[in-house]
Amino acid sequence: MKRFNNFARHWKWTLDFYYTHWNLGQVLEMKGLIEEAIAEYEKAMSLDEDPLPPALLGRLFAKTGRREQALTMLDRLPARRHQALRLAL
Repeated sequence: MKRFNNFARHWKWTLDFYYTHWNLGQVLEMKGLIEEAIAEYEKAMSLDEDPLPPALLGRLFAKTGRREQALTMLDRLPARRHQALRLAL
């Protein structure tokens, strides 16, 4: 039972860790599951302020012709962090 509790605590932490959702978003995007990838990037953004998930989401919006949404993501990035979006493009 102790091993199960340790596993359950780790799994909960993993699901609440933004990096998990960021990586899952990338995998889903590579598989062509765009809406699912968007949901994972948004979840990552809700868990942490790292500029890369919004940059990746902006790139994905731009790539799929969602210009206004892409510009919204760009506006969410501080001016000094626009480089993260350029790297994602």
